[in-house]
Amino acid sequence: MKKVILIVLFFLSGFSLSSQTREADSLLQLAKAATTIEDKVTNYANASWALIDVDLAKAISYNDSAFNISKQHNYKQGVIDSYYKYSVLNRALGDYDEALNYLNEYEKFIKDDTLKFAGAAFQKGVLNCIKGDNNEGLKYYHKALECYELLNNKRGLGITYNAIGIAYSNMKRYDESITNYEKSCEILKSLNDIDALASTYINLANIYDYRNEHDKALSYFKKSIELSTKTSNIRRIAQNKQNIASIYKEQKKYSKALSFSLEAYNILKENNYKGELTQSAGNLGEIYMLMGNYKKSEQILKQQLDSLKGTIEAKSKLYFGLSKLYEVSDRPKEALEYHKAYKKLKDSIINEKGLKNLNELQVKFDVEKKNKEIITQQLELKEQESEIQKAKTQNTYMLGIVVFLLLSSVLLMVLFKQRQKRRNQELLTLKREYQIKSLESLIEGEEKERFRIAKELHDGVNGDLSAIKYKLSSLLEMNNKVIKEAITMIDDSCEQVRAISHNLVPPSLENFNLVEATESYCNNLDAVNKEVITFQFFGDEVQLSKNAEVNTFRIIQELVTNAIKHAEASEINVQLSNREDILQITVEDDGKGFDKSNTERFGIGLSNIQSRVDYLNAEIDMISNSEGTSCTIDIDLKKLNDN
Repeated sequence: MKKVILIVLFFLSGFSLSSQTREADSLLQLAKAATTIEDKVTNYANASWALIDVDLAKAISYNDSAFNISKQHNYKQGVIDSYYKYSVLNRALGDYDEALNYLNEYEKFIKDDTLKFAGAAFQKGVLNCIKGDNNEGLKYYHKALECYELLNNKRGLGITYNAIGIAYSNMKRYDESITNYEKSCEILKSLNDIDALASTYINLANIYDYRNEHDKALSYFKKSIELSTKTSNIRRIAQNKQNIASIYKEQKKYSKALSFSLEAYNILKENNYKGELTQSAGNLGEIYMLMGNYKKSEQILKQQLDSLKGTIEAKSKLYFGLSKLYEVSDRPKEALEYHKAYKKLKDSIINEKGLKNLNELQVKFDVEKKNKEIITQQLELKEQESEIQKAKTQNTYMLGIVVFLLLSSVLLMVLFKQRQKRRNQELLTLKREYQIKSLESLIEGEEKERFRIAKELHDGVNGDLSAIKYKLSSLLEMNNKVIKEAITMIDDSCEQVRAISHNLVPPSLENFNLVEATESYCNNLDAVNKEVITFQFFGDEVQLSKNAEVNTFRIIQELVTNAIKHAEASEINVQLSNREDILQITVEDDGKGFDKSNTERFGIGLSNIQSRVDYLNAEIDMISNSEGTSCTIDIDLKKLNDN
């Protein structure tokens, strides 16, 4: 799922703006040292503006100082400017109604000032778009655009084109969105306004991300980071890194995604941006989960959940992330617990919205009723009877609405309980199915190993012991030479039993790593067999889990055993190579080969090899002809089931 981060530039008109690159501390010192009320208020206002993307609490505090000083000394311009800035700050806080209230207070003073009127129209466009009414927002943006064109205010034009692009993006009219963003970029480049340009680059990147043009999206995100670094806009840097991480996550480039997501998370955490931190923690936890690092994913999500002081909706997202994590990591009890918690919070959000809508309908109905009562009182006496009948009709209509709402509420409650019951049943069913599949896998593995041991004992020891029985039975008719042969055969049988035991649990593999165990195995076989068996290793050190080592060793064992038993080879070569996280196994012999389409004779061995290759998510390539057999297996260490 693509992350949508709409960047709206904060634009103040009618009074001087400080660049975000200016240090807030310097502005604060200037404010304290100022000798006039105007300079003091201006410096506090500029300090507030400089911190709006760095520390919102301090930004509001400095604007409070500017407003209180202006009020105290009856400095009208300072009061006007503070109202405007309060609108912007409350919008950043997410309190849009309060932002509109301050904006209305601001408009009372600037009706004849075209530049300030443009700024107010722009802010109203922003607030309407945030509330979801993009068409209404576009009306105000075009009003602002007309004012800036009249004043030839290029910066105002550049920022407004950017805002129009955002509105069209919200409406999924991407071609119109790109056209307006490009107009904004052209103007902002001419002004060398790198801070505003950085925001527009993010918006362009988002559009290309929606269109799955990821290379263009990544290019614009990185350009925005470069410009934001120059202006020290750390919040925007974090947003860009998080967006880049999301693209790499979609492309399944999890290592790159983790790097950028972790950087974004640390920036937000160090600077106490609690609103964005919850979403960043959720994304970081998901990436760790996709990489198989369930422990780290759980740590990030739980840590954020414990420190969360945000909305119920933010908390529900973390519950959902933990539920998904425990589901994929085979912890069904915890998965069910967090899914229930998520469902409970989600339903409370839905109920809260439903109650709000119901209250709005009730208020609307009350207003309509009062209006009708006023009209009724103004009617002449001759229409009284008709109005009484209308009132009865209205009461009946109102009663119908109340009954309908009650029935709808009951129906919704019943549907909700049924849906909750059905989802709980689905979770239990999934849990049972998973347990059954796990049990089937264990039984299948056990049966395969029993079958292999039975075959080894039957083909080796059982045959020899039968021969011994026959030899010993002839003692009554033959001489001591037969007894010596029987003893020799018994010794051979003991050696075979010992070899089978070592094959089942190789001592070298228990005590050493894969390379050392394989080398020891090949050397021991070379010493006791007529075939020349060699081993070679190339590349980086091999680091595998014990389970993966055992399965890899069994593959080599099976291939070498097949070559000794069936190939009639004079030389067998075993190679291990590990480069760039690809472990390659090669076993070659110069024997007579075999027909791969007719593997009935040693089908069990090949089946064992294939099953272990499948378990390791590896690829196998086998070539066999009259000149010998070559088997190559490539294991991607990043795709192992153990990761």
